[in-house]
Amino acid sequence: VLIAAPGPMTTVLSSKISSSEDVKLAGVAGDDMAAVEKVLTADADVAAIYVHLGEELAGLDIARKVAKACPEAGILVIVDEIDGLDLRRHARMFGVSWSYTLSSTVQSGSRFAELVQSSGRGIQWIDPELKPVLEAVWRAAEDGRDLEATRTAQKMSLGAAMDGVDDGGGPTPGQVQTLRTGNSGVGHSGFGVNKAG
Repeated sequence: VLIAAPGPMTTVLSSKISSSEDVKLAGVAGDDMAAVEKVLTADADVAAIYVHLGEELAGLDIARKVAKACPEAGILVIVDEIDGLDLRRHARMFGVSWSYTLSSTVQSGSRFAELVQSSGRGIQWIDPELKPVLEAVWRAAEDGRDLEATRTAQKMSLGAAMDGVDDGGGPTPGQVQTLRTGNSGVGHSGFGVNKAG
């Protein structure tokens, strides 16, 4: 396991690893560049990343970069008590397939080795107290993606209508129908077919 966490948390995690026969330390990182480099060079199976490493929620950026550089590595995000309403604006940063645990859970028990092993096998584990919060955050992210898709489709539809204006300055009959219908072709699940076009 690669640890990306501030000093005190690194000390806690290192002690948990040293007391386990099943988990080995691959390295310690203090920023995104070191984390990506070490997860690749040390061939770490899991990256345990503290969410507030450095700046606010900077650990999530590190987790995303590690996941992109090494997709086969498990991501275990360690968080403090979190407020779902405050995190809605950061919703897209929370990976839906990562494992999540409270820092208090890691510090208080011997469950860390179990969490690491689950993450390494591709099994998601979420601290029960975090499930309602994360589910709300992921719903916010999905709603945001749907809204963005709708706006993109509307811009594309409007742009196509503007490009299709004939020499006389008016849109073609098919374009009038598309604009009048107002069908963006986007539903809750993503892009669809604009039959009016």
